[in-house]
Amino acid sequence: MVHLVIGFGSVWQKAPFTLCFTTEILNEYAEIIEEHMGVEVMSQTMDALMEHPHVHFVTKYYHWNLIEIDPDDNKFVDCAIAANADFIVTQDKHFQIQGRSLSQRLKS
Repeated sequence: MVHLVIGFGSVWQKAPFTLCFTTEILNEYAEIIEEHMGVEVMSQTMDALMEHPHVHFVTKYYHWNLIEIDPDDNKFVDCAIAANADFIVTQDKHFQIQGRSLSQRLKS
């Protein structure tokens, strides 16, 4: 399952979205890409992400632990909160918290 944490900020004027990642998320993606497609594809993908103008690297300072059923998914929520993202785009059912989907708009 691929999760995209999308933050809309000042870059919104130049592009339809910004992809937000933490080191933890990128490490997971690198591991999965390497496992399924090999080291070369993983390396090229990581290089492309690191150089892309609409990718924002986020440092998270707090673990919110909002998803108890699958704690590994919390890295995406933590990234979204740290990035002040408007949306988390996912079809993962674990993002249903107290009857509200975290895939819905995060800000009111």
